[in-house]
Amino acid sequence: MRFPTKPAMLLAAAALTGSTVGIAMAAMGATSASGTIPHYKVVERTFIVTTGHQKTMDIKCPAGMSPVGGGAHYGTHGFPGGNATAQYIAESDLDVSHRGWAITAVVTSPYGNSSFTADAICAAW
Repeated sequence: MRFPTKPAMLLAAAALTGSTVGIAMAAMGATSASGTIPHYKVVERTFIVTTGHQKTMDIKCPAGMSPVGGGAHYGTHGFPGGNATAQYIAESDLDVSHRGWAITAVVTSPYGNSSFTADAICAAW
């Protein structure tokens, strides 16, 4: 799969479909799905949510970079699965300032304190 070689073509397609990732990739000059994308960074944070509580983690992008995606999962390494009714991600979206990615993790009672890992994908163009 190849992306259009002219960023303007990809920007127009992204604007029609509402694709933020497409806009970021066009601005960065990406040319193929398997190629490298210059000027991006994944910012990762691991945190604990205590039993019967929820916690929002807001990961800001470094200066000069903007968020183009993000997410989170239960656990500290890879994707261990977790129990969707006990430990889960309730929300995952751009933060209010649009300078980072925010997620809300929940741990229901009586399950113990649980670790989550959140990621923000940041890019500059």
